[in-house]
Amino acid sequence: MTQTTGSKKTKTPGDALIGFGIIVTILGLILAFMTAPTGASIALTISLSLGGLLLVVIGYLKRIVVALESRR
Repeated sequence: MTQTTGSKKTKTPGDALIGFGIIVTILGLILAFMTAPTGASIALTISLSLGGLLLVVIGYLKRIVVALESRR
């Protein structure tokens, strides 16, 4: 028997961008720590981390825009 709390979370605009951005950032940081001892080029890992953070910011901006439009 499963119980539900009654608070069903709906997806808001930007959730996919935020989630994907977090995953990309974490992967970039993991790769940075894995490749740091070998002296490999860190440009890819930095661009992954910054790109992931940029996706998170874009996702939150999309959420803010939708919230502001709904207040009108």
